Amino acid sequence: MAINLNDYKLIQNNIYRHKQHNNKFCFRVRINKKLRYKSLTIKESLTTLEYKNKALKEYTKFYNGLNNIDEKYLHKDYKQLKTLDNLYQFRKNAKNYKELDNDWFKKCDSYYNRFIKNYFIKLNIELQHLKSNDINYFLNNYMENLINPKNGKHYSNRHIKIAYEILQPLFKWAFNNGIIKEDIAAKIEYKRKMKLKIVVNATEKYIELHKTINKVFRKDLFWRTFFKFGLYSGRRKGEIIKLKIDNIDLKNDLYIIEDTKNSETQQFTIPKDLKQDLTSLYNKQLNNVVSGLLFENPNTNQEYTQIQSKINLIKKSITQYNFTFHKFRHILVSYLGEQGVDSIYLSGILGHKHSQSINSYLSLNYKKSSQILDKINQDILIQEIKTKQEFKELIRKQQTTKDIQEKEKLNKIIAYNSHKFI
Repeated sequence: MAINLNDYKLIQNNIYRHKQHNNKFCFRVRINKKLRYKSLTIKESLTTLEYKNKALKEYTKFYNGLNNIDEKYLHKDYKQLKTLDNLYQFRKNAKNYKELDNDWFKKCDSYYNRFIKNYFIKLNIELQHLKSNDINYFLNNYMENLINPKNGKHYSNRHIKIAYEILQPLFKWAFNNGIIKEDIAAKIEYKRKMKLKIVVNATEKYIELHKTINKVFRKDLFWRTFFKFGLYSGRRKGEIIKLKIDNIDLKNDLYIIEDTKNSETQQFTIPKDLKQDLTSLYNKQLNNVVSGLLFENPNTNQEYTQIQSKINLIKKSITQYNFTFHKFRHILVSYLGEQGVDSIYLSGILGHKHSQSINSYLSLNYKKSSQILDKINQDILIQEIKTKQEFKELIRKQQTTKDIQEKEKLNKIIAYNSHKFI
């Protein structure tokens, strides 16, 4: 019976699982330009993870049986690929590489020539003898310690990851076509290091952003809601842009993020300071959007691809630091750190799967984390003082109280409201 890949979902290199039956798998391998298929049905009663592990073992047996190819059977062009540079140049000229996005391809080609090529030429190890340890050392030691001559700083995690994105498919292709014997692609691992970006005076900056967004977008419900969502929740720009109306539960004050960076579906509490604007925008958009996105671009009926002009409106009102949308996350986590929030909840608020403060695996409660954030915001942001008499009374109370924590809390409320009465 023919295998229809549309019924399967790719779960790992060359391994597909049936969309409806967790015990059914399909293997698809290209050896010497020929595709080989194998279907697998596991009849035991197992968990989803156990099914996957068993399928991995069966795939290894299947692949090893196909990959016992003597060099004389290799395609004649493949025999010339003796070094990593030979392999890269060969793949660079291949049809499927030429069809890649042109800008991305040029960027990768420039990156390869700047950072990868000379390193492996100097290493002087033939392609057949390269090991996964050689590649991992290059990614996690050499690239991590490399200094950018323009600013004297280490390169960013994203910059280093480009090397992984170039090398991993190269070795995957070489292994699938019998050019190398070790499945290096499956063992390459870029261990991204957590580079903490602590913001000084984060509470003041957080309050300033709160005021700026309300001021700059006071007559623009759409963008006021968008940027308040970023400030109050710490969600990434792309996560907010892709937020669906169906994933917002106003009755239970919850929202769901599906397309997360760590491939999890995460549930968070809607911040109380956002609820009113979010409800208004939700009701306005409910029957007017085509794509189902809350923040749909009305000109294209699709998601926004560029919002820099809106970000610039905030930048013009903030002079102390270079503002970007991602700064919301840095400021938020530093602000909460100043309020004494435990690191595990900071990780949960930002949607991280693991906390860097502990070694063991943690299943983070994203909903509880966002509730803690909302409580702190209520203490600091919600207390608007409406009259000068109330403000004077607040100052008097701050001066007479002996409770240190209460005094600190009052100081923050005074700082937040001082622009109206001083």
